[in-house]
Amino acid sequence: MRPIARRPWIVGVLSMAMMGVLASPSPAQNEKKDDAEPIEQYPFWKTDMGVGVGADAAMLHAIYAAGLERHGFGILGTRLLLGEHKLLVDAEWRFDFEKVPPLNGRALKLIEDHRPLPNVFRKEPTELKRYELGWYAAYNEAIRFTHVTAEDQFKNSAKKLENVAYPRLKTMPEKYRGKVITVKGKLAVIREEEAPRYAGPGIDHIYTGWIMNPTERAPPYVVALTELPDGLKVSEKINQEVEFVGYFLSLVKFPVEKGGSRAQKEAGYPYLVGKIVSVQPPEKALPAPGPTGTYAYFYIVSILGGFAGIAVLLAVLNIWLRRGDRQTQAQLQALRERQNPFSLEPADEPAAAPADTSPTDPQGPSPH
Repeated sequence: MRPIARRPWIVGVLSMAMMGVLASPSPAQNEKKDDAEPIEQYPFWKTDMGVGVGADAAMLHAIYAAGLERHGFGILGTRLLLGEHKLLVDAEWRFDFEKVPPLNGRALKLIEDHRPLPNVFRKEPTELKRYELGWYAAYNEAIRFTHVTAEDQFKNSAKKLENVAYPRLKTMPEKYRGKVITVKGKLAVIREEEAPRYAGPGIDHIYTGWIMNPTERAPPYVVALTELPDGLKVSEKINQEVEFVGYFLSLVKFPVEKGGSRAQKEAGYPYLVGKIVSVQPPEKALPAPGPTGTYAYFYIVSILGGFAGIAVLLAVLNIWLRRGDRQTQAQLQALRERQNPFSLEPADEPAAAPADTSPTDPQGPSPH
């Protein structure tokens, strides 16, 4: 005979019965006073019991996602976690509806880092490898939860991990897998893409983008979201500071162009799914420093005048040097010709002494 613990359907029936007992009102509540006013009858699903049953049914999905369907007391434990018992409240073990729902734990365990995105084109999930199937399942679930979850829930979930930088993701990605973290940086691009097949109803398309990593020489963050906030639109050229909160899935590898460095080939791009919760207005380009207005006019005229003055000075120096060079060459040529003994031209004869034309008197004048 198989033990009861190995028969999940028996334990499930017992758990549902106990749920009914826990949800049923006490006898004191069933006592009716004769002088009480008639109670208005509401549909069952609007009563406290109906709301409780609906919550129990909604939690069955969370049980399956967490892998508790194999444990017989998973349903009972879920029902207790929904209660208001003081022990559970003090220990913070109750379900927190102020935060985002958790992703499938079994799918997250199958994910491997530094793997390319799974190629699901014309493929069924059963044709994927284990790590591809885990990543694709977690990706679809993250898209679905992001679509139905409020922004405040993401902010509340990210408070404990708002300072997780890329170096920590790089060294311990498995520690933060499936957790909601905060990313701040400059959004570079936003593209619109077709939603994955298993994202859920009402999701026709998604948006993917790149947020530049503030860490030096670190690859950018790859983000996926289901809606764009005010102030953003699809574009290949964006330069706006944003704050993003979302599920961290893994470090993904992307193909590198031929000739890429080794660091680019080994880089792991953090992939997240969530919401952009803050957008800063685009930065206005500052005018380039330099002269403007009247000062610019005189600045340009001064430069041109300087060039013109230099050109005139060079021309004057050239003329003066050429003139002096011609005179020097003429003198040197004349000197060579005078010193040449084989010159055919007659040498200059010395000039004759001038004749004495004064009267001569050999005797001289007689004395008187």
